[in-house]
Order: sequence, then structure tokens, then C-alpha cells
Amino acid sequence: MGQFLNPQARSIEEYQGFLLEVLQAKAEINDGRAIITDNDYYYKNMQYKVSLKKTEEGYAVWCPGLPGCASQGTTKEEALNNIQDAIVSYLEVAEELNQGVESCYVEVELNHA
Repeated sequence: MGQFLNPQARSIEEYQGFLLEVLQAKAEINDGRAIITDNDYYYKNMQYKVSLKKTEEGYAVWCPGLPGCASQGTTKEEALNNIQDAIVSYLEVAEELNQGVESCYVEVELNHA
């Protein structure tokens, strides 16, 4: 799980909910690290950074971590809502393309000074 504690948790109830989700997810233990093998859990609980730029027409927004995943909106709020939809669609298509491919997710820490 990389981060043992959920830094987004604001209360004990939220933390307990987070732990329940982890326990319900399919996971394997490898070298003492939990590896989530349930793609739905992994994607639905991830936060994605997006870049937002003011344009003449409104706002352009894209997700640098997902090449080609971009959207726009007349307002900042509309652009952010649209990129959420775009990210979900992007991940659904990626999941379809990877059907039958054996994979899992492992978090790696960078220890550079």
C-alpha cells in the first residue's frame, strides 16, 4: 500500500472506511508489501494531478500522467468536471485494452536527496 496511513483521512471513521476498502480489495503480499491486484480498487481510489490553463474560450485541462487525456470547459468548474469524466473514460478504455494481460501494481519509493 505504499503509504500505510491514509493521509487524506480527516476522521477515524474515514480511516476505518479506508481500511475496510483495503481489506475488501484483492491483494497479494510480496516481499512484505501489499500489492493491489483489483484494478477497479486501484483506479477508483487514486488521485490524478491535472494541469489547468486559462484560454480565450475558457479553460483547457489535461492529465500529464495519462498521455492524451484532456478536456476543456467554459468555466474552471466545468473543465474540472469534464476532465474527471475524461479520466474515467480513459481508464475504462485502458482496462479494456489490457483484458487478459496479467498485471499488478506496486508502489516504489524514490529515495533521492
